[in-house]
Amino acid sequence: MSGSELRKICYYDEFSCLCGDCPDNCCHGWGIPLDEEALERFKNEKGLYGMWIRSTIHGHDQKIFSPLSIRCPHLRRDGYCGMQKKKGEAYIADVCREYPRVRMNYGPAAEFHLDLSCVHAASLFLRHLGDDDLLIESGADDIPEQYGNNDDLQHFEILYEHRAGLIALIRAAIAEGADILNDVLRFIAGREFLIQKDLLIQGETDKWDSDDELDIGRDLFPLSIDDINEMMSTCFYEEWLKYSAPYLYKLCKMYYKSFDKLSYSDGAKELDALFKKYIYHDPTAVKLMGEYIISVLLRRYMISFEDYSPYHHFKDAYLSMNLFCLFYMLWYDKNGKPKKGDIAHMIAVTEKRFFHNDNALKDVHAAVKEEK
Repeated sequence: MSGSELRKICYYDEFSCLCGDCPDNCCHGWGIPLDEEALERFKNEKGLYGMWIRSTIHGHDQKIFSPLSIRCPHLRRDGYCGMQKKKGEAYIADVCREYPRVRMNYGPAAEFHLDLSCVHAASLFLRHLGDDDLLIESGADDIPEQYGNNDDLQHFEILYEHRAGLIALIRAAIAEGADILNDVLRFIAGREFLIQKDLLIQGETDKWDSDDELDIGRDLFPLSIDDINEMMSTCFYEEWLKYSAPYLYKLCKMYYKSFDKLSYSDGAKELDALFKKYIYHDPTAVKLMGEYIISVLLRRYMISFEDYSPYHHFKDAYLSMNLFCLFYMLWYDKNGKPKKGDIAHMIAVTEKRFFHNDNALKDVHAAVKEEK
């Protein structure tokens, strides 16, 4: 591979922002980081408008909009960005201009993906569910600076082929049903765990803590009710979500209404009943969950090239899938089979909270870490 090679997720070029028609605007629900060039533009803006912009910048380092994760102060009632409307797309912060596009240059090769915390990106993922060629070769594009500084070409090629092997294993398991998918995920988890631990021994990585402990006997599809309860008891859920992420708040409330007053044994029976009713006997649901894990591996697994933490990133995939699967089953049970728009929305809000809130991500990892 050479640095000129670029691969894109097959639906990358289909994306265009829904703007005011988006059902869950990206301008609320999280702090919006500002790059240095944008901060310099805002600092030098003249007049009353410049004063207004600077009054909306917050954070301990004065580098974010929307510090309370409610909504960006520049979001208009019609769903459009007031700053972009007034000053043009080139004026706004990099993250606002790029999102949900994720452009990663690993050095030997680059990949462009869409972050599924965007509802429309999640909709495109569903539209291409199960496509044979998920990553397609593309001509040279505006490739960003290299992520990290690893220049070990052999390691990259091994890791790249290894990811392809993981995806092939999961694809084959999907066709065989829920039991086989669970077995394959357990097999992969055990192997990735040993690989990461071997890298630790060799001194290649320092990314290891108690959050990365593995119970070899644990089912991963689905996780046990104990693991589900532990994850939902972290800061993944907060009452504040009622204002910052109302759709996720509604999903979490479904969980609490169904499980909060149940004993462990009754909760385990209820989870098993939901899984068998809405997932186990439905090949399309098994495919949806397996393909979702594949999407996470495509977007996140190659970060291991820099931090040598393959199990940690595989754990990202099966934990986020289990949260999404939980919400999918609860929705199905309360409202009937979810439509594609509902499914895309579930994926988006789960990813937004799980992958874009460092405290929630760390807490959920820590909640599923040891033999029960």
